[in-house]
Amino acid sequence: VDTNLESLIDLAKLVIVTRGGGGCTIIGKEKIVEVKTEKIFVKDSTGAGDAFSAGFIAGKLMNLSLIECAKLGNKVAKSFLKEKERRLK
Repeated sequence: VDTNLESLIDLAKLVIVTRGGGGCTIIGKEKIVEVKTEKIFVKDSTGAGDAFSAGFIAGKLMNLSLIECAKLGNKVAKSFLKEKERRLK
């Protein structure tokens, strides 16, 4: 993780950086964790970040670990994108 990402922690207690098909990076006071995701190919990824955020926040509300929140966010984003692609056909 580059130094610019590490400096984000000065702005908030927790920072999540989404990386599309590359998963996401969780940046906390004590550690930085990369969470991978399954790559899918879609024509338009608009809305994926919002879907990820919804899944991540839902995980926090269920008291999941940060890694599990990220995995849930990835799962929700993937489901959203697949449904969006299906509807656009």
